[in-house]
Amino acid sequence: HAGLNVWALEHHLKRMNSTIRAWIRFWQGTDVKPERGTQWVALGPKLDWSSPSTGPLWTRSYKVRMPAKGKKTVKNTAPDLDELSSLLKKYRAQRMVVGHAPVASEEILLSHPLYGSSVVMIDTRISDKKGGRLSCIEIRGKDVKALYAKRNSAGEKIRELEMKKLKRKAV
Repeated sequence: HAGLNVWALEHHLKRMNSTIRAWIRFWQGTDVKPERGTQWVALGPKLDWSSPSTGPLWTRSYKVRMPAKGKKTVKNTAPDLDELSSLLKKYRAQRMVVGHAPVASEEILLSHPLYGSSVVMIDTRISDKKGGRLSCIEIRGKDVKALYAKRNSAGEKIRELEMKKLKRKAV
């Protein structure tokens, strides 16, 4: 959902996935609470909701951050290029597709400013009714393409139009 960080180099993907699924089922109220010691999978190694997460569900490590005026650097929890390369190699992946770090332009970022085509950012704020953009990516072989839902001339989203049609039929 949000990406992997360097701690993932020490863990097995199947274990991470099953533990994440268990926590999601618990948060949705459909299962019992998993062992407390497994929270790191969702939150990252710090196990603290108040600190920046590096867990695969909540991290914003890959978000493009510009330094504040007068500052030369930005505190970042993202892996460096070598660490990202190791992550991709371990999981036999060509790229990491991340959400949960909204892109400023509301357009899918196919080439990350730091990582190039190794990190694709897809969070176009689809839940934001005013400015969000319904989008997805299509991957065919090595080609990655951004796709966007069309809007009508009044700017309404296709989904909203369909909901209006359903309400009219129900009346």
